[in-house]
Amino acid sequence: TKLTKEIQNVLADEKKQREAADKVLRQATAPALEAKRRIHQQEAAEIQQLQNTIGNEVSSLAQQLNQSLHAESTERAFTLQKKQEEHVQRCLEREKITPGKIPGIGPHLTISLEGVGIRTAADCDYSKCLSHPAIGRKRAAALMVWKQGLEAQAEVNMPTGLSLQEDNAIKSKYATSRAQLEAQLLRAQLALKAQQAAVQEKYACSRIPFDSQI
Repeated sequence: TKLTKEIQNVLADEKKQREAADKVLRQATAPALEAKRRIHQQEAAEIQQLQNTIGNEVSSLAQQLNQSLHAESTERAFTLQKKQEEHVQRCLEREKITPGKIPGIGPHLTISLEGVGIRTAADCDYSKCLSHPAIGRKRAAALMVWKQGLEAQAEVNMPTGLSLQEDNAIKSKYATSRAQLEAQLLRAQLALKAQQAAVQEKYACSRIPFDSQI
Protein backbone atom coordinates (compact mmCIF):
# COMPACT_ATOMS: atom_id res chain seq x y z
CA THR A 1 0.00 0.00 0.00
CA LYS A 2 1.00 3.63 -0.31
CA LEU A 3 1.35 4.02 3.48
CA THR A 4 3.59 0.99 3.74
CA LYS A 5 5.78 2.30 0.94
CA GLU A 6 6.10 5.69 2.64
CA ILE A 7 7.10 4.05 5.92
CA GLN A 8 9.73 2.00 4.12
CA ASN A 9 11.10 5.12 2.46
CA VAL A 10 11.30 6.93 5.79
CA LEU A 11 13.13 4.00 7.39
CA ALA A 12 15.51 3.80 4.43
CA ASP A 13 16.25 7.52 4.73
CA GLU A 14 16.90 7.18 8.45
CA LYS A 15 19.29 4.30 7.79
CA LYS A 16 21.19 6.36 5.23
CA GLN A 17 21.39 9.25 7.65
CA ARG A 18 22.72 7.00 10.42
CA GLU A 19 25.30 5.47 8.10
CA ALA A 20 26.38 8.91 6.93
CA ALA A 21 26.65 10.12 10.54
CA ASP A 22 28.66 7.02 11.49
CA LYS A 23 31.00 7.62 8.58
CA VAL A 24 31.54 11.22 9.59
CA LEU A 25 32.16 10.14 13.18
CA ARG A 26 34.66 7.47 12.11
CA GLN A 27 36.48 9.96 9.94
CA ALA A 28 36.53 12.50 12.75
CA THR A 29 37.83 10.04 15.36
CA ALA A 30 40.20 8.09 13.10
CA PRO A 31 43.25 10.34 13.74
CA ALA A 32 42.74 10.14 17.51
CA LEU A 33 42.32 6.36 17.38
CA GLU A 34 45.45 6.02 15.25
CA ALA A 35 47.39 8.25 17.63
CA LYS A 36 46.28 6.16 20.61
CA ARG A 37 47.24 2.97 18.76
CA ARG A 38 50.74 4.34 18.14
CA ILE A 39 51.04 5.40 21.78
CA HIS A 40 50.01 1.91 22.90
CA GLN A 41 52.64 0.35 20.62
CA GLN A 42 55.34 2.66 21.92
CA GLU A 43 54.38 1.92 25.51
CA ALA A 44 54.41 -1.83 24.87
CA ALA A 45 57.84 -1.54 23.19
CA GLU A 46 59.32 0.33 26.16
CA ILE A 47 57.83 -2.11 28.66
CA GLN A 48 59.26 -5.01 26.62
CA GLN A 49 62.65 -3.30 26.54
CA LEU A 50 62.58 -3.09 30.33
CA GLN A 51 61.73 -6.81 30.49
CA ASN A 52 64.61 -7.59 28.12
CA THR A 53 67.10 -5.73 30.32
CA ILE A 54 66.14 -5.30 33.96
CA GLY A 55 63.57 -8.11 33.75
CA ASN A 56 66.23 -10.53 32.52
CA GLU A 57 68.53 -9.38 35.33
CA VAL A 58 65.78 -10.12 37.86
CA SER A 59 65.26 -13.60 36.37
CA SER A 60 68.99 -14.32 36.40
CA LEU A 61 69.42 -13.23 40.02
CA ALA A 62 66.37 -15.23 41.10
CA GLN A 63 67.80 -18.29 39.35
CA GLN A 64 71.19 -17.82 41.06
CA LEU A 65 69.44 -17.50 44.41
CA ASN A 66 67.51 -20.74 43.82
CA GLN A 67 70.72 -22.49 42.78
CA SER A 68 72.39 -21.32 45.99
CA LEU A 69 69.49 -22.66 48.08
CA HIS A 70 69.60 -25.96 46.19
CA ALA A 71 73.38 -26.24 46.61
CA GLU A 72 73.10 -25.70 50.37
CA SER A 73 70.30 -28.25 50.65
CA THR A 74 72.29 -30.77 48.60
CA GLU A 75 75.43 -30.26 50.68
CA ARG A 76 73.45 -30.67 53.90
CA ALA A 77 71.93 -33.94 52.63
CA PHE A 78 75.32 -35.20 51.39
CA THR A 79 77.00 -34.34 54.70
CA LEU A 80 74.33 -36.21 56.65
CA GLN A 81 74.58 -39.21 54.34
CA LYS A 82 78.37 -39.29 54.76
CA LYS A 83 77.98 -39.00 58.53
CA GLN A 84 75.53 -41.93 58.56
CA GLU A 85 77.78 -44.06 56.36
CA GLU A 86 80.76 -43.34 58.62
CA HIS A 87 78.70 -44.34 61.65
CA VAL A 88 77.77 -47.68 60.08
CA GLN A 89 81.38 -48.22 58.98
CA ARG A 90 82.70 -47.62 62.51
CA CYS A 91 80.16 -50.08 63.91
CA LEU A 92 81.27 -52.73 61.40
CA GLU A 93 84.94 -52.08 62.14
CA ARG A 94 84.32 -52.71 65.86
CA GLU A 95 82.77 -56.14 65.22
CA LYS A 96 85.65 -58.61 64.95
CA ILE A 97 85.30 -62.08 63.47
CA THR A 98 85.71 -64.55 66.36
CA PRO A 99 85.30 -68.33 66.51
CA GLY A 100 81.71 -69.47 66.94
CA LYS A 101 80.19 -66.08 66.15
CA ILE A 102 79.39 -67.05 62.56
CA PRO A 103 78.19 -70.51 61.46
CA GLY A 104 81.05 -72.48 59.87
CA ILE A 105 83.79 -70.08 60.99
CA GLY A 106 85.95 -71.73 63.67
CA PRO A 107 89.33 -70.83 65.25
CA HIS A 108 91.50 -72.11 62.38
CA LEU A 109 89.46 -70.33 59.72
CA THR A 110 89.33 -67.13 61.79
CA ILE A 111 93.14 -67.01 61.86
CA SER A 112 93.29 -67.85 58.16
CA LEU A 113 90.87 -65.02 57.32
CA GLU A 114 93.00 -62.57 59.33
CA GLY A 115 95.92 -63.54 57.11
CA VAL A 116 94.12 -62.21 54.02
CA GLY A 117 92.88 -59.03 55.72
CA ILE A 118 89.38 -60.14 56.74
CA ARG A 119 89.29 -59.33 60.45
CA THR A 120 86.05 -57.42 61.03
CA ALA A 121 82.57 -57.14 59.56
CA ALA A 122 83.78 -54.11 57.62
CA ASP A 123 86.29 -56.30 55.77
CA CYS A 124 83.63 -58.77 54.61
CA ASP A 125 82.97 -58.69 50.90
CA TYR A 126 81.33 -61.60 49.12
CA SER A 127 83.84 -61.80 46.28
CA LYS A 128 86.78 -61.32 48.63
CA CYS A 129 85.51 -64.06 50.94
CA LEU A 130 85.00 -66.47 48.04
CA SER A 131 88.59 -65.89 46.92
CA HIS A 132 89.77 -67.63 50.12
CA PRO A 133 90.36 -71.33 49.34
CA ALA A 134 88.62 -72.54 52.52
CA ILE A 135 85.53 -70.31 52.08
CA GLY A 136 82.81 -71.71 49.89
CA ARG A 137 79.51 -70.10 48.94
CA LYS A 138 77.83 -71.26 52.14
CA ARG A 139 80.42 -69.75 54.47
CA ALA A 140 80.67 -66.58 52.33
CA ALA A 141 76.88 -66.22 52.53
CA ALA A 142 77.01 -66.72 56.32
CA LEU A 143 79.59 -63.96 56.63
CA MET A 144 77.46 -61.59 54.52
CA VAL A 145 74.29 -62.37 56.50
CA TRP A 146 76.20 -61.58 59.70
CA LYS A 147 77.50 -58.31 58.23
CA GLN A 148 74.05 -57.27 56.94
CA GLY A 149 72.54 -57.92 60.37
CA LEU A 150 75.13 -55.65 61.95
CA GLU A 151 74.49 -52.98 59.31
CA ALA A 152 70.77 -53.06 60.12
CA GLN A 153 71.52 -52.66 63.84
CA ALA A 154 73.88 -49.75 63.16
CA GLU A 155 71.32 -48.00 60.96
CA VAL A 156 68.80 -48.00 63.80
CA ASN A 157 71.12 -45.81 65.87
CA MET A 158 72.74 -43.76 63.12
CA PRO A 159 72.48 -39.93 63.25
CA THR A 160 69.27 -38.49 61.82
CA GLY A 161 70.50 -34.91 61.57
CA LEU A 162 73.54 -32.68 61.59
CA SER A 163 75.00 -31.20 64.74
CA LEU A 164 74.54 -27.47 65.35
CA GLN A 165 78.21 -26.92 64.52
CA GLU A 166 77.96 -28.83 61.23
CA ASP A 167 74.74 -27.06 60.28
CA ASN A 168 76.18 -23.61 61.05
CA ALA A 169 79.33 -24.38 59.05
CA ILE A 170 77.24 -25.11 55.95
CA LYS A 171 75.00 -22.07 56.49
CA SER A 172 77.93 -19.70 56.88
CA LYS A 173 79.47 -21.03 53.67
CA TYR A 174 76.51 -19.71 51.65
CA ALA A 175 75.32 -16.82 53.85
CA THR A 176 77.52 -14.01 52.45
CA SER A 177 77.00 -14.74 48.76
CA ARG A 178 73.26 -15.29 49.29
CA ALA A 179 72.86 -12.00 51.15
CA GLN A 180 74.54 -10.23 48.21
CA LEU A 181 72.25 -11.98 45.73
CA GLU A 182 69.16 -11.11 47.76
CA ALA A 183 70.18 -7.43 47.93
CA GLN A 184 70.89 -7.31 44.19
CA LEU A 185 67.58 -9.02 43.43
CA LEU A 186 65.62 -6.57 45.60
CA ARG A 187 67.29 -3.57 43.92
CA ALA A 188 66.58 -4.95 40.46
CA GLN A 189 62.94 -5.70 41.32
CA LEU A 190 62.40 -2.19 42.71
CA ALA A 191 64.09 -0.62 39.68
CA LEU A 192 61.93 -2.65 37.29
CA LYS A 193 58.74 -1.74 39.13
CA ALA A 194 59.64 1.97 39.28
CA GLN A 195 60.59 2.21 35.62
CA GLN A 196 57.49 0.31 34.50
CA ALA A 197 55.33 2.71 36.52
CA ALA A 198 57.14 5.70 34.99
CA VAL A 199 56.55 4.41 31.45
CA GLN A 200 52.87 3.73 32.15
CA GLU A 201 52.41 7.19 33.66
CA LYS A 202 54.15 8.87 30.73
CA TYR A 203 51.92 7.23 28.13
CA ALA A 204 48.77 7.65 30.22
CA CYS A 205 49.40 11.40 30.03
CA SER A 206 50.07 11.15 26.31
CA ARG A 207 46.66 9.54 25.73
CA ILE A 208 44.63 12.16 27.60
CA PRO A 209 44.36 14.71 24.72
CA PHE A 210 43.00 12.05 22.37
CA ASP A 211 40.47 10.59 24.80
CA SER A 212 38.18 13.59 24.41
CA GLN A 213 38.25 13.23 20.61
CA ILE A 214 36.84 9.69 20.63
